[in-house]
Amino acid sequence: LVALLYFLALDFSVENYLVFLLTLLLGSLASAITLTLISAIVAGTAARSGLFAVLSFPPILPAIWLVVRATKSAALPESTFSDAQSELQLLLAYSVVMLTLSVMLFEYVWEE
Repeated sequence: LVALLYFLALDFSVENYLVFLLTLLLGSLASAITLTLISAIVAGTAARSGLFAVLSFPPILPAIWLVVRATKSAALPESTFSDAQSELQLLLAYSVVMLTLSVMLFEYVWEE
């Protein structure tokens, strides 16, 4: 939905739709995994909203940076999949690392 609004509002054109769709999927996955872990950490505190904003920014920043770079590669004329391959691989690796951390730490974080 946001991508559609992005296209309409900014007159954005994509040259490589495969890279763009993979970027959307991997970026969504990375943000969901990361923000779920941060939400579990913040759930037991009194100042939830302010603490969530402060704690979620540093872990999500690398994913945002990679998504921006991959989207730039998807929008460039004559772009190929190999232009954004490293960003997509790093997004996938980031998601796997955060998912592993979430699985390992979730029970401990939820008990505290």
